[in-house]
Amino acid sequence: MKLSLIIVSYNTRDYLEECLKSIYDTFQDIAFEVIVVDNASADGSAALVQNKYPQVSLLAQETNTGFGRANNSGFNVSCGDYVMLLNSDAVLLPGTAAALLDFLEEHPQAGAVGPAVYLPDGKLQTRICGNLPSLCTLFNESFFLSRLFPRLALFPGLHREGLAAPVTEVGWISGVCMLFRREAYQKVNGFDPDFFLYAEDIDICLRLKNLGWPVYHMHNIAIRHYRGGSSQSNQKKIDNSVLQQRHLLKVFAKNAAKWEILTARVIISLGLILRLIVAAAGAAAGKNGYRILLASSWRRLQDVFRAEAG
Repeated sequence: MKLSLIIVSYNTRDYLEECLKSIYDTFQDIAFEVIVVDNASADGSAALVQNKYPQVSLLAQETNTGFGRANNSGFNVSCGDYVMLLNSDAVLLPGTAAALLDFLEEHPQAGAVGPAVYLPDGKLQTRICGNLPSLCTLFNESFFLSRLFPRLALFPGLHREGLAAPVTEVGWISGVCMLFRREAYQKVNGFDPDFFLYAEDIDICLRLKNLGWPVYHMHNIAIRHYRGGSSQSNQKKIDNSVLQQRHLLKVFAKNAAKWEILTARVIISLGLILRLIVAAAGAAAGKNGYRILLASSWRRLQDVFRAEAG
């Protein structure tokens, strides 16, 4: 078997159906299997797979085990030489999977590769690849330097935008779509199960790099992402921003000394104070979105020195 596709589903029935359709419409001459890991959805996702796609291997979980654990479960029953992880609210576009496979076959040193991601309106999704967290990238991100000077190598941030080269080695690629060499995924023991959601893609890419498996982004091929899980309440957005920060610090701490972890927290805290000032001014002027930024920055500031954050 050349390729295994693993899709983790959680209450995304309609998106999942379109995702599966895109897979079977796309592949012609490649031997592949599809594995859907359903994280105890309540919307009939598992029944959809059983009734409309009986050829798909379905792993119906009794509880929501999280993104990383669910993908690991799918990997454990897969047999492909290459393993693609694809969001249930994403669809493959013609030629994308074949191009990703060709790249890994032609570059045996590569551990994983990811495509560009387009939104339904045709715009490129941002924040789908970037640099690994370091004191430098955290500083530039916290004080907006990487956003103010996105094309200056002097100010690398956590995210890399505007890549023009067809292929670029990066620190991490987004979990929306990741193609792994099976050996590489096995060597790092898959996703860290301690990450329920957020930053698990950055973490696995860090561990790939530590074992000598570089990660690449292909700008000239793409998938479409509907971002079906993005319709959230303001409170949920605030809670998620805290969790993202906590997990990012956790990834950073894996390769950092204690003084570096403390310094990272100070940098993030100062950046959050700057955001509080900006958000307070924007909220006072009645500008949209600044009240959420104010609330999330305050929550993140309160959380940044939690013992378990790193």
